Amino acid sequence: MKLKTILCLMLLGLACHVSAASAIEQTGSNGTLVIMLRNDLPLMSFLNVEGQPAGFFVDMWRLWAEKTGRKIEFHIADFKEGYAAFKSGAADIHSALNYSEERDEWMGFSQPIYEFSLCLFFSKKNDKALNISRLNGQKIGIIGGTYLEEQLNQRYPDIEFVPFVAIEDMIHAAREGKIRAFLSTPASTSGMFTQLGLAGEFASSDEGLFARKVHACVLKQNRDLLSLVDKGLDLISNEEFAEIEKHWVPDPEKRYFRTPSDSLLGQRGGLIRLTSAEKAWLNAHPTVKVSIHDVFPPVMFLSEGKRFQGIVPDYLDVFSKRIGIHFELVYAPPSELPELIQTRQTDMVPAFMNIQLDRFMDLTHSCFALHWEIVNRIGAPYIKDVKDLAGKKAVIVKNISIYDQLKKDHPEIDVYPTDNPLEAMKSVSSGNADAFIGTFVVDGYLMQKYQFANLKIAGQAGFEDILFKFAVRNDWPEFVSILNKAIDSITPREHDQIFDHWMPVRYEHAVAWQPVIMGILSAGGILGIISSIMLFWNRKLAKEVLERKKMEITLRESEAELAVIYDNVPLMLLLVDQELRVLKANRSLIRDADHLPADIVGLRPGEALKCLYTLDDPSGCGYGPHCASCGVRLAILDMQNAGQACRREASLLLDLGSGPIQTQVLISTVLLEAKGQQAVLVCIEDITERKRAEERVRASLAEKELLLKELYHRTRNNMQVIIGFLNLQSEGITDEAVLDMFRDTINRIKSMALLHQKLYQAKNLSRIDLGDYIRDLARMIVKSHARKPEAISLQMDLESVSVLIDAAMPCGLIINELISNALEHAFPGEREGKIRVVLRRKADAEIEMRVEDNGVGLPEGLDIRKCDSLGLESVVQLTEHQLRGQVEVQGTGGTRFRIRFRESAYRERV
Repeated sequence: MKLKTILCLMLLGLACHVSAASAIEQTGSNGTLVIMLRNDLPLMSFLNVEGQPAGFFVDMWRLWAEKTGRKIEFHIADFKEGYAAFKSGAADIHSALNYSEERDEWMGFSQPIYEFSLCLFFSKKNDKALNISRLNGQKIGIIGGTYLEEQLNQRYPDIEFVPFVAIEDMIHAAREGKIRAFLSTPASTSGMFTQLGLAGEFASSDEGLFARKVHACVLKQNRDLLSLVDKGLDLISNEEFAEIEKHWVPDPEKRYFRTPSDSLLGQRGGLIRLTSAEKAWLNAHPTVKVSIHDVFPPVMFLSEGKRFQGIVPDYLDVFSKRIGIHFELVYAPPSELPELIQTRQTDMVPAFMNIQLDRFMDLTHSCFALHWEIVNRIGAPYIKDVKDLAGKKAVIVKNISIYDQLKKDHPEIDVYPTDNPLEAMKSVSSGNADAFIGTFVVDGYLMQKYQFANLKIAGQAGFEDILFKFAVRNDWPEFVSILNKAIDSITPREHDQIFDHWMPVRYEHAVAWQPVIMGILSAGGILGIISSIMLFWNRKLAKEVLERKKMEITLRESEAELAVIYDNVPLMLLLVDQELRVLKANRSLIRDADHLPADIVGLRPGEALKCLYTLDDPSGCGYGPHCASCGVRLAILDMQNAGQACRREASLLLDLGSGPIQTQVLISTVLLEAKGQQAVLVCIEDITERKRAEERVRASLAEKELLLKELYHRTRNNMQVIIGFLNLQSEGITDEAVLDMFRDTINRIKSMALLHQKLYQAKNLSRIDLGDYIRDLARMIVKSHARKPEAISLQMDLESVSVLIDAAMPCGLIINELISNALEHAFPGEREGKIRVVLRRKADAEIEMRVEDNGVGLPEGLDIRKCDSLGLESVVQLTEHQLRGQVEVQGTGGTRFRIRFRESAYRERV
């Protein structure tokens, strides 16, 4: 058995290896890897006079191919074009790119293969010496499209950086005075000067800016290829790299790789590789002032002899030996650090407290990490993480990185700030606080030194670790680069030695099991625990088995209930598979006692339903001329193709036992999983009788509509007869007051007759367009006025407002009264005038009617609710009682009536 297991594991490993190798072999075309190079980096990568790729990176990749046995070819282009081509997958490897977080989202980065720094180049004719910090307001050239462009703009906002495609373009621009200077890499730029014959015309500053390592890059998913790249680079020795660089970079000071013969041991910076600009900086700055405090022993503290000791001073000692610089340690309390940083009274601080550094300081790489822990008293309730501190008093050193985060994210904790960790531990030990949140190194050191016997490290706080870094003044980019190299050069063993010196004892998290942990358990105790566990497990298992059986019984009962419902529901149900074959049917499809639902299984839907169109073709359902438009078939196919439930009506010719009957059905479909495959549940309801009933209702409704239109028409004709009788009767009357009464009555009847005319002409017998109705009514009233209709200008601003007939009738009478009153009283004598009628529907569904004139207006003090005018009284009654609205009147400068109401008082009747 063991031999079989070993053989299986070996075969599995071999298969993984073959799969990975196959994945790498398939990269590129015909197994050849395409490597992207830049064409604008003389000495590093460029096209020679024969048009062939040449330079340090070209020779390096050729040696890599020789070491790995892989075939390669080069694709060379400018930075932007090459970057885009690599991103699109046109190349397998980009020869050299800087790391950035944005690129890390889609690239994989190899080990560092080279390091570039930028220098400021300028024409000797214009300047003897330049420094970038003194070029505010000047134009400086840079290669566009790189991540450094954004960093330069942020760091030097007062300098105008002009992007160029290539180094050669920047050189020509500087010669022509278009830019004051340009930033570029020393080796490539020197090579370009030599190539153009301009080596004597330009000079460079001593300062090196933005020293960054470059990596070979692959697309993120090509992990096997990235592994191959790193393995190949490991096969190239430092001497081989140095030999290639020596061939292309003649100046030893500009080289990156060094051999033992080039060693600078004994010189400043000799233990790490520095650029010439970094060495020049070190020579100019022999001492660096470091402001340090003593809040967090053993990270950093003052000894009894007032000498700084701890982890941070030990790291500074290592840096001093590596780079040959002296660190002057100066005590500064945390409260004074911001002012010291802003006024440049300090060069460097440990970036540990919550201090705003962005505008004045740059951060180095991290030296070490500190983990956040929770300390409480032995015997106190168990604390797993920070959530268990809810409702408790927790002390924390103020101004540390998680102080504000703790208060914001956990308002349920009573956070109490202290000045230092020792004070916090004393508060917990004495019972004044429930817990202390601090770092493992500091907590363990203080617990050991001050013998806090009643405290324990309870658990992890759950916050991100502190990545301990140094903050350096941001006008010293060279020193930041030097420190980063010093930090990177420290080995894991050296890190451990520093921490072991200050933490000789390793602490474990204390567990609240003291009553249990009292010694070595006896054999009988162990057996008792095992027996208890087995008994508990057996009981739990028996309980789970019983619950499972109960669930199975419940499931079977549910299935039986569903089966009864399925068989007896008064709908025809079919479960159809992908081949349009019936998997299951219910009893509603069986129309005789000699068959069962099982007899239908395997048939097509048309055969199961006894569709007579299946007889049109010998092949049966699905092949006849009517099958292409069959509603059941189309519903099933739509369900299978679209995957969405559908609902449609169809007409089927079915044999229902008494002969062929054209049957109207409603079809619904649902997609289900049946027997491991997708199936469609078809629900068919016979709606023939419902359709017939709907047809009878439609016929009845049409008859009633015709009858109602005829009623409206006859009502209107009867009103015309009444108007005719009133006109005949008024011909013998000479009393002007009586004639006015006749005319008002006739106009009222005309307004109602016009409404009925609109109704029998309309498609909707319960609603009319109120605007159209008022327009015709107003014109009729003005035209029929006996005195002077031609002297009155009628203006109408009417919206199309649909209202019920019950609202339209009082609206028409109101308009009739108001226009008649204006014609009668607003313009005495031969006076001309204007009447304006407005209809609006407001945003809140309120309807507004206005009748305005520019006549003599109403008598002063007239109350329309108490006057003896029948017309005005009817306006008030119709508005407030029938329309349930409001009437407003203004009688100065003419007369303005404003009627507002809502239609909610009425409902449709037809």
